[in-house]
Amino acid sequence: MNSTYANLLAIDPNESRIQSLTHSMQKQGWYSVTACNNGKTAKFLIASKQFDAILVDVLIANEDNFQFLTDIRTNPRYSQTPIILLADTDEQEQVTACLEQGATDYIRMPTNETLLKIRLSTHLQQREIKAQALSCLNAFNAMKKLADDLREVILPLGIAL
Repeated sequence: MNSTYANLLAIDPNESRIQSLTHSMQKQGWYSVTACNNGKTAKFLIASKQFDAILVDVLIANEDNFQFLTDIRTNPRYSQTPIILLADTDEQEQVTACLEQGATDYIRMPTNETLLKIRLSTHLQQREIKAQALSCLNAFNAMKKLADDLREVILPLGIAL
């Protein structure tokens, strides 16, 4: 199972890092990247467009007692969306705290293009597999309910005969 296209949101106050990241992902050809430099703009974009994954600077994710992460995870449209932290090597404590609050993974910056592509692909595939499993579970539950309803109708008829 391979993703062939993904809408990504990249949030980072470091302009050069966001340009490098955006260029790297778009160069690979199967990412559409929307970039912004703060949490407020990101929340507006999230409300107005559907994204397949969100890459966010660890300091933005950490702001206001993890309010950014909380807002995304409580939004039903984004509850299963991968949130990948962008972190420098000296931000390990913030990364750990964000992972505990609902972030999916992290990438140390700067990173190489291949690692970024592999990590994104893996998380997008996991999200797709979870969606398929949930769909199968819902179909199973619907069939079980139908079988239970039929049993309630047929069983009394058999007893009456």
